[in-house]
Amino acid sequence: MRRTTLHRYMVDVAADAGVRLAWGATVSGIGGETVSVAGREVKARWIVGADGGHSRVRRWAGLDSCYHDSCRYGFRAHYRMAPWSELMELHWGDGCQLYITPTADDEICVALLSRDPRLRLATPCRDFRPWRAAWPISRRCGPPRNWAPSPRRAG
Repeated sequence: MRRTTLHRYMVDVAADAGVRLAWGATVSGIGGETVSVAGREVKARWIVGADGGHSRVRRWAGLDSCYHDSCRYGFRAHYRMAPWSELMELHWGDGCQLYITPTADDEICVALLSRDPRLRLATPCRDFRPWRAAWPISRRCGPPRNWAPSPRRAG
């Protein structure tokens, strides 16, 4: 499932459950069971801090002592090939993780996360058995779709 599809689904489920979503609202702090939004206090039973790796919500909640800043690099590509599983696979390698996710009946997404900025998708293919077995098939299927050739900081 693509992230955008998952996002729409999660928004719909939250709205159906009665969650009020405040898109674009500027939050300036939290305290107890309130959130400071656009200069006013709003009661909140639950506060979700989905504001990224440098989360202000985490800092306001006093959870920064658990935070460890480390740089990881992410590479991903979509390949035209039938998934061999309906589940997302996560494979751990020496200093990296490889995610293989079915995104359509004829497409998979492969993502590599590592702290090594020199590592590329082609590199771990020798180390990950499921991907190594599928690699010749994906090469015959043509170039990857939506190729992300440059390293991206992955939080």
